[in-house]
Amino acid sequence: MKITKLTFILAFVCLTIVSKGQLITIYADRFHWGLKAGASFSGFSNNVFPFDRQNTSNEYYSGFKQYVRGTFVPGVTADYQLSARLTLGIEALYNGRGAVYRRYIEGSDYESDDGSVNKGYYYFKYRINNLETPVTLQYRVTNNKFGQAGLLLYAGASPNFNLRAKYSESNPDDPNIDIYSPSNTGKNYPLENVRKVNYSILGGVKLLTEEMPHGNFYIDLRFQYDCLPTFKIDYMEKGTHNMGTYNWTAGIYLGYSF
Repeated sequence: MKITKLTFILAFVCLTIVSKGQLITIYADRFHWGLKAGASFSGFSNNVFPFDRQNTSNEYYSGFKQYVRGTFVPGVTADYQLSARLTLGIEALYNGRGAVYRRYIEGSDYESDDGSVNKGYYYFKYRINNLETPVTLQYRVTNNKFGQAGLLLYAGASPNFNLRAKYSESNPDDPNIDIYSPSNTGKNYPLENVRKVNYSILGGVKLLTEEMPHGNFYIDLRFQYDCLPTFKIDYMEKGTHNMGTYNWTAGIYLGYSF
């Protein structure tokens, strides 16, 4: 009798260990971590001081036009497959936000030796760099067939934590400024009143170059829009100049899921 009970207990323990091991294996097969990097392009929904409507009387600043700010974005990803169609994704990205304004300098054109025409500009750059942590729910449109391309649609939200906020401006009186170089805009200055924590809603498309159980390359196209204004104030002192704007970002990324 004692031998029978001991045998039963040992068998139960062995079955428990095996079943737990299989369960861990199943969960491990559903979990994927990865790396991604790419480029993002961001801008403001409204012009802010010194480019707002209230400052149009300033001849110098009224000549500027808004363009997107492009930055390199690195990050890590973690995906958990909830079902054959649904996947929960979490990311951590270092993303550059803000906007760029520039003004064409009349009479600055010159022709290079290769025949191309170079134009000179003054720049004003808002540099807002964040740590972003998107959480997404991804829907697999295509069937999960190994060796074939796959398509996923996703949507989600991202808490964004501001790490650095600066601005730089080309000084027409500075002889060291290269008006033909977009990167040479002079010294960076602190950009005040930037919100330390913001939230974005986002959506996008993932194209898997080849569906595999592990080791997938993919292309990620994304658009996101902030839920809160970029700055903590809507107007400068005495309500004279606008500071109310939202930041939007469009991005294209390459990723690898292990």
